[in-house]
Amino acid sequence: AFLDGGLDDAQVEDLERRLRADPALAALAGDRYVEHRLLSLALCTEPSDRFAQATLAVALVWLVWPGG
Repeated sequence: AFLDGGLDDAQVEDLERRLRADPALAALAGDRYVEHRLLSLALCTEPSDRFAQATLAVALVWLVWPGG
């Protein structure tokens, strides 16, 4: 719930207190955060808003300066 923004202020404060008090729990939470981010990125199926613009910019560079 924390990673998805589902905790209220009191719950966030309680979680933060517990993480400060328990380094092993904090490490585990950090690992889970990384996993959550990676899964979120893996599920992203649409290219970014700037994908087309960046691709065209690269193509233009190759047209203007062939070979790099």
